Amino acid sequence: MAENEFLGFDETTEGASGGNTVVGTKQKVANLTSAVSDPETAAKLISFVRERDQVMNKVLRIYEDVNVLAPIDPSHLKVYAAKLHSAYDEYSKYHSKIIAIIPDDEVNAQENECIRFENNFQHTSAAVEARILRTPVIQMAPPAQVVVHQQPLKAPIPTFDGEYTKWPKLKAMFQDVMAQSRDSDAIKLYHLDKALVGAAAGVLDVKTINDGNYAQAWTLLAERYENKRVIVETHIRGLLSLKKMTSESHRELRSLLDECINHVESLAYLKQQVSEVSELMVVCLLTGALGKSTRKQWEQTLKPGELPQYKSTVAFLKAQCQVLERCEAAYSQTTTKQIPKQQGTELKTQYLDFMREYQQLGHCREVDMANDNPNLKPYYLPHHAVLRPGSSSTKCRVVFDASAKSAPTNPSLNEALLVGPVVQSDILSIMIRFRQHRYVFTADIKKMYRQIVVQP
Repeated sequence: MAENEFLGFDETTEGASGGNTVVGTKQKVANLTSAVSDPETAAKLISFVRERDQVMNKVLRIYEDVNVLAPIDPSHLKVYAAKLHSAYDEYSKYHSKIIAIIPDDEVNAQENECIRFENNFQHTSAAVEARILRTPVIQMAPPAQVVVHQQPLKAPIPTFDGEYTKWPKLKAMFQDVMAQSRDSDAIKLYHLDKALVGAAAGVLDVKTINDGNYAQAWTLLAERYENKRVIVETHIRGLLSLKKMTSESHRELRSLLDECINHVESLAYLKQQVSEVSELMVVCLLTGALGKSTRKQWEQTLKPGELPQYKSTVAFLKAQCQVLERCEAAYSQTTTKQIPKQQGTELKTQYLDFMREYQQLGHCREVDMANDNPNLKPYYLPHHAVLRPGSSSTKCRVVFDASAKSAPTNPSLNEALLVGPVVQSDILSIMIRFRQHRYVFTADIKKMYRQIVVQP
């Protein structure tokens, strides 16, 4: 078998180093998409096939590099081996996604593609392993032998998808991680290549990777993505297009506030500080996106003619997020869902009967607000109805939520009460007692938990 045949080339395609993709990618995509009627599924299929073939390209390039390049640093061969294992996992992922959405009559053809990849993978892995075995190890005879132990990275490697506004974050985090690493430039370059995903994947050319020139690779990325003007304009456009709140919810307010703060702090990181005029503009844009109620409360914090400040506005909105969150929690606990009128009448009657019985038995009493001790801290216990149509005794039962908190920082009733000892027998004792007698009786103590006296 010829060398190019097992690598998947045909007469119309150049070698991998020529920059061409795997043979027949466009034709394969056309054949597959013609068999899929749904446009959305076809678009996904095109993406999966292209990503899968890019993985094939990566394997082909490694094979050609290993067989063409004369001297190769042993550390580069280890990087190639690591890339091969990563490529196998990537190919399997995209291949599984393709199989899941294509028609049954196309499965065999795609399985043949997978077999072809595995054949290429095995030949390439063998070539890398053979090159590692025959690469001579240069032994130095220094006065004192120094053994350097490779330390694992202390922090996860951040990823970068090619979005300009995310470049400063990658630059700061990646360089900080690499500064604490004692790896060689080849290993650092491998981590850098793995960090590039999405649109940024494949930005580094083969020559830079083969040379193991980490500094050159970083320079290439900086020249492409460290465009201060584009990044600043993107954040300014983000401030100008802040999405207006559609409801008075803490989630929408927090999302709006976080987005605004992110743009302002990103501009400050780029040494574009908020000045007096721009501060007023940011406050105007932010408050213009608020809901009516929040905007009204914010206006009430300002004196007539007073110019608002960015920091005080942000502080107010952060506090407002907590207020809305507490209000929404209280509303959900104290507001019942609407039910049909007929069912609602029956439920109301049963609910009132239940609470009236509660009072008649002396298990609760009405609070006299006028004579109540004002120094005591009240705790309001929310309750709701639980319908049990199949019950023979109580079809409507009122359940009290003792886990509800009066405020996020205050304890609930369940948290404030002491936990009593376990009074039930263990399962072994119950089973032995069950088998000792001919007849077994079970009983249920009615309203047991109401009749326990609590010492305040």
